Amino acid sequence: LSLYDTSVSGDISAVSGLINLTYLNFNYTPVSDYTDGTLGFTYVNINIQLNNLTGLDATEISNLLIDLDALGTAWTTPVIDFSGCGENYAGLSAGGQTAYDSLVVKGWTVSGL
Repeated sequence: LSLYDTSVSGDISAVSGLINLTYLNFNYTPVSDYTDGTLGFTYVNINIQLNNLTGLDATEISNLLIDLDALGTAWTTPVIDFSGCGENYAGLSAGGQTAYDSLVVKGWTVSGL
């Protein structure tokens, strides 16, 4: 699923029902929220690109990382990129930093923070 430079807005968690999602790209869209709650992704090789979503704040990014971490360890080569979102690792909550570190240990490539 790729939305690039569109007027589609809303909450990233709206895609949680797409359990076999392999690619999620929101780039230069007004998607600006993430409501925490466990995501339903089950595909082990997911690539998530959340680029240039300046409406996402450190709390929402932290909650997304925490929810991804809660999905477990059955990942192959997962990627999540927050380039251009305007946040950084230091701005994440303690839980967000822990989830970030845990995802890296589990094999995730986490970038853009």
